[in-house]
Amino acid sequence: MNSNKKIAGMVLVVFSLLLGFASAESFNTQGNAGITTVDGTTFWVVNMDAPGKVYKIDANGDTLATYDVSSLAVPYGITTVNGNEFWITGWDTGMVYHTDDAFELIDSFSVKTLVPNPQGIATLDGTTFWIKKYKVDESGALLSTLNTTLDIVGIDAYGSYLWVTDGSSKIYRLDSDGTVSGTFDANAYCSQASDVATTNGRDFWVMDYGSGTVTHLSPDEIKIASVARKRAMSMSVEGGCVGEPITVKTYDGDEALSVFIAVTLEGKTVYEANTVDGMVKLVPMKVGTYTITAEKARYNSEEKAITIKDCEGKETTTVETTTSVEETTTTVEVATTVQTTIETTVPTTVPTTIPTTVSTTIKETCDDGIINQGEEGVDCGGPCAACPGIVGRAVSSAARDASGAVALILILVLVMKGIESKSKKEG
Repeated sequence: MNSNKKIAGMVLVVFSLLLGFASAESFNTQGNAGITTVDGTTFWVVNMDAPGKVYKIDANGDTLATYDVSSLAVPYGITTVNGNEFWITGWDTGMVYHTDDAFELIDSFSVKTLVPNPQGIATLDGTTFWIKKYKVDESGALLSTLNTTLDIVGIDAYGSYLWVTDGSSKIYRLDSDGTVSGTFDANAYCSQASDVATTNGRDFWVMDYGSGTVTHLSPDEIKIASVARKRAMSMSVEGGCVGEPITVKTYDGDEALSVFIAVTLEGKTVYEANTVDGMVKLVPMKVGTYTITAEKARYNSEEKAITIKDCEGKETTTVETTTSVEETTTTVEVATTVQTTIETTVPTTVPTTIPTTVSTTIKETCDDGIINQGEEGVDCGGPCAACPGIVGRAVSSAARDASGAVALILILVLVMKGIESKSKKEG
């Protein structure tokens, strides 16, 4: 065993005792990269500088067996399900090698397109694997990607959690989607955690890259700082033309989510309000790219950009907003142009019949050029001005009519008497 590593391990144990971590157990190994275990009593560790050695050791760090895998690759990560089969990552080949317990090759698959230099590897069932932030199947096909910005170096899995290192002294607990839900710092035991192994999600064995020391951290030593997890929201934006509504909707899953909405244009906030039922309608009256941000406590913020075009020459400098619940309109800026729309209705059918009878009523006057209304002459006499030259001698048409009637009566009387006289003579 390397004497320098043994000395470093002793110093680390003494340092832990001085800090009060008496129950932390450390042991020296010839590894410096990956580590895996099934039951916490037997371990397999990788030394990528040996070159290419895998060491089987007990809980005291004593070597039980040594395996040379340098013909496969420069190894880094190692994982197992039952101690009978192993999967090793090839740091220089971008491959994963599946071996038996004597580390004879069974098969392999490539992850080079995802991870050119793979490091830690973890599996729960020997059919799916986590390498860096990628979950792959046994052919290397990508299944999913963890939502994390951590540069994952070492990794192990237990239950629904992943436990990862980033090359520092910190160990992170990730949810199945990659969200950091807890963390603890093992800086009292290592400065560069190259890998981590767990059997139950409570006991951890951390490999220190610099010294090759493996430290067993039990729940007494680990003070996991829970990280408040923020929920995810989603936002949809529909629309795209000046003068036409754009609809913004926010959700938590399938449920409408009421949030705070802020809209900016050219770096200037043009609208902000708390929405109700997770929806707001905006009527942009200026072209440009609007940035819409939705925020709510205990949620990750959501941001989308939408480009508004002048589709029909409607551009002004007004932005109007209408909430879906209150149905109110807020003018954010004063309009500089006014548009007027004139609507005209044009009949689409033409009548095909023309009336043939016209009823006309003419009013009798003293200047209509007709003898009427009791006039003695054309437009004179009677109700009109006296006719010139016949004043006092004119005989009205009524008088003439009356004298004619009298004469007719006399003639009839004479005729009747003549008939009567003739009748008497004949009698």
